[in-house]
Amino acid sequence: MDQNMTTIAQYFALSDLAPQDPKAQAQINSFFAPDATVTAADGTTITGKPAIAAFFKAFFTRNQQLRHLQHTTKTATGYQAQWAVVGQKAGPTLFTLQGHDDYRFTAAGKISHLQVTAN
Repeated sequence: MDQNMTTIAQYFALSDLAPQDPKAQAQINSFFAPDATVTAADGTTITGKPAIAAFFKAFFTRNQQLRHLQHTTKTATGYQAQWAVVGQKAGPTLFTLQGHDDYRFTAAGKISHLQVTAN
């Protein structure tokens, strides 16, 4: 497994811990380049590490428990992770969702772009 695929696997594993663990959130934030962009499943685009950190903090506050399964493949332009998640939002609401993430990385191994697509 190459380093970028390892980073993606760690991103998902830490996402399961992050709602309860600020250190996991900080480690997720460390995966991103300073000028990275994240396009969320709702189409919102977030640019820059501070804005991405704020986005994830709000996301992990809304989603108090998460459990992901994922499978990542290398593509012509980067990497794609097929995923499924079950979770609990703040309050008693349970949910399931599946989709895919498209990743591009810098030469230094930081995520430069993440596009989240929910099916």
